[in-house]
Amino acid sequence: LSLDEGKESDRSDKGDRDVVSEVAMFHDALYEPTEKTIALLVKSLVGRGDAAGAEALLESIADGPLADLRHRTTSPILKLYCEKGEIDAALRLYHKMKHTSRVVMEAGTYSDFIAAVAENGYFRSDSEPIDGAKDLGYNPASGPGLLDILISDMAEDVLDIPEESARVLRNGFALGFKESGLST
Repeated sequence: LSLDEGKESDRSDKGDRDVVSEVAMFHDALYEPTEKTIALLVKSLVGRGDAAGAEALLESIADGPLADLRHRTTSPILKLYCEKGEIDAALRLYHKMKHTSRVVMEAGTYSDFIAAVAENGYFRSDSEPIDGAKDLGYNPASGPGLLDILISDMAEDVLDIPEESARVLRNGFALGFKESGLST
């Protein structure tokens, strides 16, 4: 096996995601999009770090038969917004997910989202409000009151928090409250 052959192999491995999304786009150009092809396109966009593009794709089909997509299609976008620290965008998408009948939120999704909000300091009593939160009906838009709202949402859907989800929450709070002296 030569070095050039190895490089060729690496290129094809990296290109697999693009090939899958190209096939999905080709399918959707010829036929009606399906939830599967939309999910593949979302996964490709998220894999490239384009949460806004993935959300825009979902918005583009909002009035069609696929308007009510499932958790598996929307949660990777939410997770990417959280990882990037784009909490205003994450809250907007979270709000849409909560109000979409076919999206059933899971403990891990809530934990990732709430931990990201905490990590970015929005549950601290001295934090600025999250941009756009009040427009979505979150009042207060930061601090302990927002934490209460989000934990109440979680309590409606989740009966038991797995240990890994609890660890994610603890770590998010520890990072978000580190500078306040309240974290260990």
